[in-house]
Amino acid sequence: MENDNHNHHGSAVNNEVRLFNDKLYSRAISTTESTQHVIDYSLNGVSDQMVARLPSFKHIKRNIQRQRLENDLPPIPHDTNFTMIPTSLTLTSKNDKFLQFDSGPGDNRLVIFASFNQLEILEQIFALLTDKRQLTYERLIDELCRLCPSWNPTSVMVDFEKAAINAFQKRFGTTTNPLPISACFFHLQKSIQRKLQLQLYRLFWDLGLKSNYENDSQFAYDVNKIAALAFLQCQNVSQGFDDLYTSLSSVHEPLLNYFEDTYIGRRRPNGRAKPRYPIELWNMHERTINGAMRTNNQAEAWHRRFNSAIECEHPSL
Repeated sequence: MENDNHNHHGSAVNNEVRLFNDKLYSRAISTTESTQHVIDYSLNGVSDQMVARLPSFKHIKRNIQRQRLENDLPPIPHDTNFTMIPTSLTLTSKNDKFLQFDSGPGDNRLVIFASFNQLEILEQIFALLTDKRQLTYERLIDELCRLCPSWNPTSVMVDFEKAAINAFQKRFGTTTNPLPISACFFHLQKSIQRKLQLQLYRLFWDLGLKSNYENDSQFAYDVNKIAALAFLQCQNVSQGFDDLYTSLSSVHEPLLNYFEDTYIGRRRPNGRAKPRYPIELWNMHERTINGAMRTNNQAEAWHRRFNSAIECEHPSL
C-alpha cells in the first residue's frame, strides 16, 4: 500500500514537471520576457517537491536561450527603424491576416493591426503611433478610411486629446455640419484628479490637508462636484460653476481656476475667454437624457485586462 502511494505521488510530481516544462517552453518562444521572468511565471503555483526535481536555474536559463535561438525569434526592436515585423505577429491564431498596414522603418512609423472581422463587423483596430500630433492622427484616419471605405462615423468619443479631436473634425466635419465629438466623462474626472494630485499636492501637504483628500469623504465630495457640472445643461454650466466657486472653501481655488481656464473659460468684462476644451465637448446632459454612452470604459477595461495578461508596463512588439 505504501509503495502504491509512493508511485502515485511520483507520477503526480512527474506530471507537474512535464506541465512546467511545457509552460516554460511556450512562454520562452511566445514572449521576449527576460529568462528570469519566464522562470518565475512558470513556477507560479507549483509544489516544493516539483521544484526539488528541477535542474539548476542556470541550466534552465540556457535552455530558454537555446529554444529562442532554435525558433529564430527576432531581437526586441529599440526604435522605429526595425526592418520587418515577424511573420508570426502578422497573423491571427487562425492564420488570418492581422497586420493591415506598416509604413516601414522611420521616425514616423505607423503600424495597424486588425482581423477581417474587426474591420468588417466591429470596426476595431490596434494602432501603434510614434507620437500624438494631429498630423499623425490624420495619417491614421486616412489609412482607416482606405481599409474601411464605408466607415463614416456620425459621432466620435475621444479622450481629452486636442490633436485627435482636430484630426477627426478635419476629416469628417464641415463648417456648416461639424462632426459631433464628445469627450469621455471618465477622463474628465481623471483630469481633475490628476491636477489635484500634481498641482495641489504640495499645497495640501503644507496646509496639512493631504489627509483630508485621502480620508475626508466631504472633502472628496466637494471635489467631485466640479466634474458634476458636466450634467447641467450647457447654457447653465457657467452659472453653475460661479455658484460652486463661491460655495467651496479657498482651498479648492487653485483647482477651480485650472478647471475654469481649461474647460469653461476665464470670465472677462465682455464674456468668457475661449477654453481649451469647450463645454459642448465634455457636457453629458444630452447624452444622459438620451441614454447614450458617457465613457469609453469598455476600452479602458480592455486595456487593464491586457496589461494584466502581459504582466509588464511597457511590452515589446
